Amino acid sequence: MSGIVLPSFPPYFMLETTRLCNAKCVHCPNKGIEKTTPFLSDALFEKIAMELGHHSQEITQVAIFINGEPLLDKKLPERIQRLKELGVPRVIFSTNGSLLDETAARRILEAGLDDLDITLNSMDAAKYEAIRVGLKHAVVVANIHNFLRLRDAIRPTCTVRVRTEAHPLLTKEDIDTWLAYWRRHVGPNDSVYAKKMHNWGNQMPEAVESSSQTSAPCPILWSTFNISTNGDVGICCLDYRPNHLLGNVGENTIEEIWHGEAYAAIREKHAIGRRDAVPMCRNCSIWDDDQKIF
Repeated sequence: MSGIVLPSFPPYFMLETTRLCNAKCVHCPNKGIEKTTPFLSDALFEKIAMELGHHSQEITQVAIFINGEPLLDKKLPERIQRLKELGVPRVIFSTNGSLLDETAARRILEAGLDDLDITLNSMDAAKYEAIRVGLKHAVVVANIHNFLRLRDAIRPTCTVRVRTEAHPLLTKEDIDTWLAYWRRHVGPNDSVYAKKMHNWGNQMPEAVESSSQTSAPCPILWSTFNISTNGDVGICCLDYRPNHLLGNVGENTIEEIWHGEAYAAIREKHAIGRRDAVPMCRNCSIWDDDQKIF
């Protein structure tokens, strides 16, 4: 069928420890996400972590975020440390950078963080604050510079990725200015990149006009396991409700869900060229060929 080999255990994980966010970004659905379980419980985290530790040789990476701002989880450093203690080779997360003060930076670096992705849309403060509503441009810029300094001193192996999206408010000149600035300031092993906006798995078609008409199977279904704060497993990180519930790690093991009937049914649709039968996969633009600008 698809020719994609299903690994016995997922190599990539996205593990959401909080659904809360301190920003109201104009292009993000977080404001409408159900938040009955704002944080991942200690008991459920430990259950997940123990299974990850048991399969650590099969895991490539755990991204400890999905929908919320990870730094709102005050237990984030100890959770990073726990995953590293259990043998997870690479732990990463993405942040808006607003809460990345000296204390937070030191704690996550000392915990063993391997990579940090920070979104800063523009070097124009007014445009940035119009996109990332509720955040202060000067604070985030200062936090990034401070994190780079602390990283070099505490954990030089931790890579940093500074990111923007080609938002309609931004011109080519805005992105060029942003790119030139951050290329001057990041380290040799860090990266600076921009991506086009996407349509959140066809759930926010107004966010961007998708050019994706592919019938090819999405590799995420064969590689990445996504866990929400309440233990629900959706088909990908864009399945933020989730619309397609594949199981719950509080009720079953990761391995059972990964090889379960619900996952198999979605993979089958993709494998036979019928991804359009899954509404949020139809015209999803996350893997458009031209998604990454540079």
